[in-house]
Amino acid sequence: MTRERELLDRAIGVQPPLGLDFDAIEATGRRVARRRVRAASAVVVATVAVIILSGTTLLTRSKVPELTPGGAPVTVEPIARDSAYCYRTADISSTERDQHISVGLVDGDTAAASIEICATIWTSNRYLWSPGGPRSSPPPLVACILNSRAYNLDGGEGPGSVGVFPGDETVCSRLGMANADID
Repeated sequence: MTRERELLDRAIGVQPPLGLDFDAIEATGRRVARRRVRAASAVVVATVAVIILSGTTLLTRSKVPELTPGGAPVTVEPIARDSAYCYRTADISSTERDQHISVGLVDGDTAAASIEICATIWTSNRYLWSPGGPRSSPPPLVACILNSRAYNLDGGEGPGSVGVFPGDETVCSRLGMANADID
């Protein structure tokens, strides 16, 4: 019967059984499993990072004080330090052209330099804020922490930034904002 089986196998083209390298097959399986674990770990890490950043953003935005206009003055540090806004008048709801200008430094703490930056804008009269033309000194300026009531801030990222207004230290509380601790 063995001879008959051999003849039949040759006739229909059956190949002799192959020798399998089980060690190589298992090693390939382990490599594939490690790749899958690394990919799943990377997805988990990325998801956790997105959740943490989203939560931080929500918590940060909720720390912008919403004060009652005319209330007691409060001083807080700005949340956003890389940009600031210079205002022509002490009005956060004005829709006039060039009422506020977004400013920033390429490198450095814009919040800390905001009074100086806005003073330069006032003295140069670049936006025609000074009725008599360029002036030798700006009006008294005060730094406030902008809240969500401030009109038309770039990309909604303004709340928590510094807004510099002409006036004294009572301007911020009159507008319902905290004074900025920028020193």
